[in-house]
Amino acid sequence: MVSTIIELRHATRADGTDVAAIYLESFSTTLPHIRLAHSEAECREHFSTTVIDNDETWVACVADDVVGFCAFGATRLNHLYLRPESTGRGIGQRLLRLAKYRRPGGLDLWAFEANAGARRFYERHGFVAVEHGDGTGNEEGEPDVRYAWRPSR
Repeated sequence: MVSTIIELRHATRADGTDVAAIYLESFSTTLPHIRLAHSEAECREHFSTTVIDNDETWVACVADDVVGFCAFGATRLNHLYLRPESTGRGIGQRLLRLAKYRRPGGLDLWAFEANAGARRFYERHGFVAVEHGDGTGNEEGEPDVRYAWRPSR
């Protein structure tokens, strides 16, 4: 069996195109019934600039190809997305482990209620549902769930 080397590194503006493409590809594949709150062009601009500039953003690379990313603020995991063909290979787990390491005091995140796969993933990795929203708190207008992870003492 050939092992795949996954490199995690800080994202730069040069990664913006890949980060935006991964978000759009993952969102449309995983949640095809939820419409984007912004145009694809606006999403590309947002992820290429605002997310990389304002969040601590990391990319996962396999053979120099960016296959996933995570972005987090002081206490919140804002984004964790993979190219659909890269799921199930431990890459998301590595990104999540990195976010937890970088934020040892804990993290919160929001997931769409309809995103059963993401919810199972976060629950498997120690996140607990602490709040349910009716969609009025997000731009997509979709019911969501806030999860929290706190390290064991």
